[in-house]
Amino acid sequence: TLNSRRSAEGVLEVATILTKPGKIQLPGRSADYDAPAGLFVKQFPLFAGPVIAQVVRNSQVELEITSPDPISDKPWREANAMVCYSSEFERQWEIDFLGTPMQTYAEYGDVDSDGLPNWFEMLYFGKLGDYTTATAANPQDDPDGDGLTNLQEYAQQSNPRKKTQHYVVGHVWDLSTVHQAGATFNPDVDSTGRKVWHYLYALGERPVPLTGEYLPCPISSDKVGYAGDMVQHTPYRDSRYKQVYGWVARHKNPADGSWMIQLRPSVNVSPILAWQAPISGKVSLVIDTYAKPDGAKRKGTLTVQRSGSLELLAEIRVPQNESVSIVLPEIQVKTGDRLYIIGSHHPDYIDVMIQNLKIELVSLSK
Repeated sequence: TLNSRRSAEGVLEVATILTKPGKIQLPGRSADYDAPAGLFVKQFPLFAGPVIAQVVRNSQVELEITSPDPISDKPWREANAMVCYSSEFERQWEIDFLGTPMQTYAEYGDVDSDGLPNWFEMLYFGKLGDYTTATAANPQDDPDGDGLTNLQEYAQQSNPRKKTQHYVVGHVWDLSTVHQAGATFNPDVDSTGRKVWHYLYALGERPVPLTGEYLPCPISSDKVGYAGDMVQHTPYRDSRYKQVYGWVARHKNPADGSWMIQLRPSVNVSPILAWQAPISGKVSLVIDTYAKPDGAKRKGTLTVQRSGSLELLAEIRVPQNESVSIVLPEIQVKTGDRLYIIGSHHPDYIDVMIQNLKIELVSLSK
């Protein structure tokens, strides 16, 4: 399965190297075709289900492979990924790792066939990435005592080790706490386990237009020397624009050990933090920010928008090393609405550092 660097819809790509022509079948996908001898590549739309490919000649299946990682409609992280499997995998494993039991990387596979994918059992009951812990959960257990089995929690994409929490007035979404998870995904979750923090970007000629048509950052990294910790990257390249690489990264404040967020723009890209409302009601927003010194006396720009009819809520020029605040005491939101916090679409495109970003629930709609 392949995703473009701009997070367009993924594709299923089949590459064949045949000694003579044959028919390629993808059972369950209505994607049969004739492939010539030599290298031939064909792409198909993605949809959930097993990924099986067959080479058929004279109505007989001569070769079949099944990817250990099926395509899921319940992704646990939505960053770009490439998953590849080959009919040569087992043979090459034997050559490279003679006598070692074969291992496959399959987050969405189900090694014990209990209905819970490997990632679910490793993340919540074992150690993520350690496939010896991918059989650690009983699908019928209810470890958090909320009346839902592990299988039901997986079906609704909730945390099986934490009771479903309901939001009450006074609840605070604090972006600085995300680092406590030890890793960043897109989206990141709040303290209840709901996906609320999204990392996006806007492309365009300088100054980058802020139209509301934003794309998800395609790459996540735990640590990048030149960028920071828990980094969400914009694309490295784009066919239309020359300078599109920026990022959203976390930095520890040397003064007090708190975590700050860096919005790093480029000439043709603006990085965006988005909070997606899990409730309907009113919220308040507080942001403390400053522009990162760059050797010149330029200012940054911080913009706040609300999705829907796309309303501009605030836009301020941000001086270097001088903290300024945005305080919006009442913002009406509906479930699914997004608040966009956008770094420096202005021609100066200077880095903006967010020292504090808190959203508080003021009231719930009845």
